[in-house]
Amino acid sequence: MESLKETPNDNKGLVTYQSRDGQEIKLSFETVRKFLVSGKPEFVTDQEIVLYMGTLKARGLNPFKKDCYLVKYTPNDPAATIVSIDYFRARAKAQPDCVGWQSGVIAKSAAGVIEYRKGSFMFEGDELLGGWFRAQPRGWAEEYEWSVNLSPFIKKTREGQPTQFWNQDRQPQQIAKIAESQGLRRLWPDEFQALYLAEDQYATDVSPAPEPIKMPQAIGKPEPKPAAAAPSGETGGADVPAEDPEAETGMSHLESALAWVADAADAEIMDPARLTACLKGLSQKEQLEVCRAFNVRKKLTTDSLKSVGLLPRGVIANADV
Repeated sequence: MESLKETPNDNKGLVTYQSRDGQEIKLSFETVRKFLVSGKPEFVTDQEIVLYMGTLKARGLNPFKKDCYLVKYTPNDPAATIVSIDYFRARAKAQPDCVGWQSGVIAKSAAGVIEYRKGSFMFEGDELLGGWFRAQPRGWAEEYEWSVNLSPFIKKTREGQPTQFWNQDRQPQQIAKIAESQGLRRLWPDEFQALYLAEDQYATDVSPAPEPIKMPQAIGKPEPKPAAAAPSGETGGADVPAEDPEAETGMSHLESALAWVADAADAEIMDPARLTACLKGLSQKEQLEVCRAFNVRKKLTTDSLKSVGLLPRGVIANADV
């Protein structure tokens, strides 16, 4: 592997090395920020990029094959290096003492019997409890076993419901994958230390912190306030005009809509109802402009979610508008 190389200007912190698959990898601060960060690239510090590039070089990871990504959502939490389960499996298989492993789900059957099942198959009426992992590397006197509970890993919406990536149908596969990655990490810590899956967020706390819903101001026609109550013995009463949002924000409806598209959280961008609210009150030409900006932002968001395994590759969450 080649040593660290630094050049001024746009090649700041340039690192070149050969990945385990034989590819020559060249990374710079600019490349990492533009293409390899999931979340908020502006929050990633130079120190975290140096650590990330050092990890990739030391492990021979190829970020352009989706081996891993750098994840950071808030300015105060540390960035995390997220890798794919396929990388875990390939590197575990390459260990000299590896002779295979097993993993699956822990389920309570309808009859109340707790079962350790290979894979992630569930019968109707079963209750999913967690995931398990077993392996006995060559030379070990006893088999190593590891299991994890389901509940700490289920990610929920602000309304308290499981996210689409942790809905009931996906939970068996997700928890089995977490148990497998954690078991492999415990058997071969030198190979997998400080590397986590996107699903393994309970241990790493890399999920985005809840954010207040950012609805654009001055979108749609202002609703008139209810009529003022008439004095006793009188009828009617003048309507009180609503305050003009544009006077408060200094932004037109179109400007507010475009600002929302640029600043909204990823979860809002993936919700088509948000766009519907955003388009209210705009002319047809303005709506077209907002839709174009929305589709560009949604494509970036979708690619970001795919990169950390939160969307199946080849699947677009919502059709372009």
